[in-house]
Amino acid sequence: MADSGGLDGKDICTGILDILGVEVANIKGVGGKDKKTCATCVGINLSMNEGRCDTACGVAECTTYYTDGTVGSLQVGDHIYQDEECGECAETAFYSDNRCEGSQRSCFTVGVACAITRVDRCR
Repeated sequence: MADSGGLDGKDICTGILDILGVEVANIKGVGGKDKKTCATCVGINLSMNEGRCDTACGVAECTTYYTDGTVGSLQVGDHIYQDEECGECAETAFYSDNRCEGSQRSCFTVGVACAITRVDRCR
Protein backbone atom coordinates (compact mmCIF):
# COMPACT_ATOMS: atom_id res chain seq x y z
CA MET A 1 0.00 0.00 0.00
CA ALA A 2 1.17 3.51 -0.72
CA ASP A 3 2.37 5.73 2.10
CA SER A 4 -0.80 7.64 2.80
CA GLY A 5 0.36 9.91 5.56
CA GLY A 6 -1.49 10.04 8.80
CA LEU A 7 -3.49 12.00 11.31
CA ASP A 8 -2.93 11.62 15.03
CA GLY A 9 -0.96 8.43 14.34
CA LYS A 10 -3.70 6.82 12.24
CA ASP A 11 -3.27 5.78 8.62
CA ILE A 12 -5.61 7.87 6.45
CA CYS A 13 -6.30 4.93 4.14
CA THR A 14 -7.29 2.39 6.78
CA GLY A 15 -7.64 4.07 10.17
CA ILE A 16 -9.89 7.06 9.46
CA LEU A 17 -13.35 7.00 7.89
CA ASP A 18 -14.07 10.71 7.94
CA ILE A 19 -12.78 14.02 9.25
CA LEU A 20 -15.49 16.26 10.67
CA GLY A 21 -18.08 14.36 8.66
CA VAL A 22 -16.21 14.51 5.33
CA GLU A 23 -15.36 11.07 3.93
CA VAL A 24 -11.62 10.46 3.50
CA ALA A 25 -12.12 9.71 -0.21
CA ASN A 26 -13.22 13.33 -0.68
CA ILE A 27 -10.29 14.88 1.22
CA LYS A 28 -7.39 16.06 -0.95
CA GLY A 29 -4.94 16.82 1.85
CA VAL A 30 -4.43 17.18 5.57
CA GLY A 31 -2.36 19.82 7.35
CA GLY A 32 -1.10 21.31 4.09
CA LYS A 33 0.14 17.95 2.77
CA ASP A 34 -1.41 16.19 -0.20
CA LYS A 35 -3.02 12.85 0.58
CA LYS A 36 -1.27 10.11 -1.31
CA THR A 37 -3.28 7.41 -3.04
CA CYS A 38 -4.84 4.66 -0.97
CA ALA A 39 -5.35 2.38 -3.94
CA THR A 40 -3.62 -0.96 -4.06
CA CYS A 41 -2.88 -2.73 -7.30
CA VAL A 42 -3.96 -6.37 -7.57
CA GLY A 43 -3.45 -8.83 -10.42
CA ILE A 44 -6.43 -10.35 -12.23
CA ASN A 45 -6.53 -12.75 -15.18
CA LEU A 46 -8.76 -11.49 -17.97
CA SER A 47 -9.44 -12.17 -21.63
CA MET A 48 -9.85 -9.18 -23.93
CA ASN A 49 -11.71 -8.35 -27.12
CA GLU A 50 -11.72 -4.96 -28.82
CA GLY A 51 -15.16 -5.27 -30.38
CA ARG A 52 -17.71 -7.19 -28.31
CA CYS A 53 -18.50 -8.16 -24.78
CA ASP A 54 -19.88 -11.60 -25.64
CA THR A 55 -16.71 -12.38 -27.58
CA ALA A 56 -14.54 -11.40 -24.60
CA CYS A 57 -16.62 -13.79 -22.46
CA GLY A 58 -15.74 -16.67 -24.81
CA VAL A 59 -12.02 -16.03 -25.30
CA ALA A 60 -9.91 -18.65 -23.50
CA GLU A 61 -6.58 -16.80 -23.79
CA CYS A 62 -6.03 -15.02 -20.47
CA THR A 63 -3.57 -12.27 -19.62
CA THR A 64 -2.70 -10.80 -16.24
CA TYR A 65 -3.97 -7.26 -15.87
CA TYR A 66 -4.16 -5.21 -12.70
CA THR A 67 -6.93 -3.38 -10.89
CA ASP A 68 -7.49 -1.02 -8.00
CA GLY A 69 -10.88 -2.65 -7.44
CA THR A 70 -11.77 -5.77 -5.48
CA VAL A 71 -11.18 -8.91 -7.54
CA GLY A 72 -14.41 -10.92 -7.63
CA SER A 73 -16.60 -7.84 -7.29
CA LEU A 74 -15.31 -5.30 -9.80
CA GLN A 75 -17.78 -2.50 -10.44
CA VAL A 76 -18.30 0.64 -12.49
CA GLY A 77 -15.60 3.16 -11.56
CA ASP A 78 -12.89 0.59 -10.81
CA HIS A 79 -9.91 0.64 -13.16
CA ILE A 80 -8.00 -1.93 -15.24
CA TYR A 81 -4.30 -1.41 -15.89
CA GLN A 82 -1.56 -3.16 -17.86
CA ASP A 83 1.17 -2.89 -15.22
CA GLU A 84 1.50 -3.91 -11.60
CA GLU A 85 2.04 -0.30 -10.50
CA CYS A 86 -1.40 0.63 -11.88
CA GLY A 87 0.16 3.35 -13.98
CA GLU A 88 -0.42 2.24 -17.58
CA CYS A 89 -4.06 2.02 -18.64
CA ALA A 90 -5.44 -1.05 -20.32
CA GLU A 91 -6.75 -0.17 -23.75
CA THR A 92 -10.38 0.75 -24.33
CA ALA A 93 -12.00 -2.65 -24.92
CA PHE A 94 -14.04 -5.45 -23.36
CA TYR A 95 -12.46 -7.67 -20.68
CA SER A 96 -13.78 -10.83 -19.04
CA ASP A 97 -12.85 -13.19 -16.23
CA ASN A 98 -15.34 -15.81 -17.51
CA ARG A 99 -12.86 -18.28 -19.07
CA CYS A 100 -9.97 -17.21 -16.82
CA GLU A 101 -11.13 -18.98 -13.66
CA GLY A 102 -12.64 -15.76 -12.33
CA SER A 103 -15.47 -15.85 -9.85
CA GLN A 104 -17.42 -12.91 -11.22
CA ARG A 105 -18.06 -14.44 -14.69
CA SER A 106 -18.61 -10.98 -16.12
CA CYS A 107 -17.60 -8.69 -18.94
CA PHE A 108 -16.11 -5.32 -18.06
CA THR A 109 -16.37 -2.48 -20.55
CA VAL A 110 -13.29 -0.31 -20.10
CA GLY A 111 -13.44 3.25 -21.40
CA VAL A 112 -11.07 6.18 -21.28
CA ALA A 113 -8.77 6.64 -18.29
CA CYS A 114 -8.84 2.87 -17.53
CA ALA A 115 -12.27 3.08 -15.92
CA ILE A 116 -14.86 0.32 -16.01
CA THR A 117 -17.97 1.94 -17.45
CA ARG A 118 -20.24 -1.12 -17.54
CA VAL A 119 -20.41 -4.63 -16.06
CA ASP A 120 -22.42 -7.39 -17.77
CA ARG A 121 -22.84 -11.06 -16.84
CA CYS A 122 -21.44 -13.54 -19.34
CA ARG A 123 -23.97 -16.02 -20.74
